[in-house]
Amino acid sequence: MKIKRLSNKELRTLSRLILDYGMGFKKGDEVYSVEFNSVRGVVFEKKILFFYYNDEIVPSLHAIMLNSCNLKNVFVDMGAVRFVVNGADIMRPGIKDFDTGIVKDEFVVVRDINNKKPLCIGISLYSGVEIGNLTKGRVIKNIHHVGDKIWNFRL
Repeated sequence: MKIKRLSNKELRTLSRLILDYGMGFKKGDEVYSVEFNSVRGVVFEKKILFFYYNDEIVPSLHAIMLNSCNLKNVFVDMGAVRFVVNGADIMRPGIKDFDTGIVKDEFVVVRDINNKKPLCIGISLYSGVEIGNLTKGRVIKNIHHVGDKIWNFRL
């Protein structure tokens, strides 16, 4: 495992990258970069708040819980929850509501329909319009979920 505290210059650069998600860090914040088990992440207050997916920085579920992070939402029925938190991709029949402005290949947060709790971060395989027209099939690729190595990491 590699752990490195970010300098103030690195914090400024990182803050520019995550500005689109509505978050940032200030001078003096104790922020670390970490690499373990093929995961690259940004740690703040002992949890991974951001991770890299194909060299793109993505907010983790911990960041979503701290701040809305400006990701679009997909809501699944309660029957899908146990599958999603075990890493399953999101299938169209389980989706009960979603932001229609979703763009193909966009990062989204998947939430349960009753409690609105975040369950996973995924990549939309279709646009919102296309999702609305589908009745079956895989719609969201699950890339980070409750209980995975990013969720369980503690510094």
